Amino acid sequence: IITTNLSGPELREAYGERIVSRIFKNSEGYALKFQQTADKRIKPVKGSIA
Repeated sequence: IITTNLSGPELREAYGERIVSRIFKNSEGYALKFQQTADKRIKPVKGSIA
């Protein structure tokens, strides 16, 4: 299982075509994209200044 915020081109730039090819080998149909999901982990803390 691999999770990342990088796009395919960004992965290729960071790790190279060879590594990215191995990561995506046989992965068709198994990738999940959460493109416009709000980050629910970021919640204001009660009583905080920010």
